[in-house]
Amino acid sequence: EIMEGRHYERNQLIFNVGFVLKPPTTGIPGENDGAAVYQRAALQVVETVKTLELEERFLSDAKRKRDLLRIIESVVVQLQGRRRCEVRINEAHTLHITIDTPRVGNQVKATVGPCDVPVLVSEVIGDTVDLTIRRILPFMDGIRHTKRIADMSGVDLDLVQLAVGSMVDQGFVKLADMFQYHNKYTVTPDIRRLVEDPGLRSACPRAVADLAS
Repeated sequence: EIMEGRHYERNQLIFNVGFVLKPPTTGIPGENDGAAVYQRAALQVVETVKTLELEERFLSDAKRKRDLLRIIESVVVQLQGRRRCEVRINEAHTLHITIDTPRVGNQVKATVGPCDVPVLVSEVIGDTVDLTIRRILPFMDGIRHTKRIADMSGVDLDLVQLAVGSMVDQGFVKLADMFQYHNKYTVTPDIRRLVEDPGLRSACPRAVADLAS
């Protein structure tokens, strides 16, 4: 990226952003698609940094280098661990990046049944969210099962199952069984987090109240 201005040395500021990737090793057709995904992610970082430079001299101010290093490290660590990141830069800017898992022939690995209940565990972000996902997201409340979501959204059940499976593959959604009164339910060991985490404890009743309204 080249930015021009009289306050820059030689009237220009030149910078670049890139990811170092391991070469594909399996020879599977379509495996190289991952490079294009990371290229889009790099462009997102470039655009964010460019905006920060225009607004507050983020790159050209030597005092801000520590902030830049913190942001880059956070991006790398989160992408390596979760294939997505949410890095808060300041009050006005947060960097969101999602690395979609490349699939051969758009194959979805997760199997989604009509009675499975999709539960959002992370915000669905990214420029690659397709039309089907956009149509069904408003109806995914963690209670409705897949068939009900298809009926309410007016989307064919097969397409809803593929879209939900794609979100499961990317880590945005987990599947739960449809609630049945004859089933037996029990808490998991994670219930102790309600005791240990004050933030989670205060968020719990708000979430329940939102679902009930």
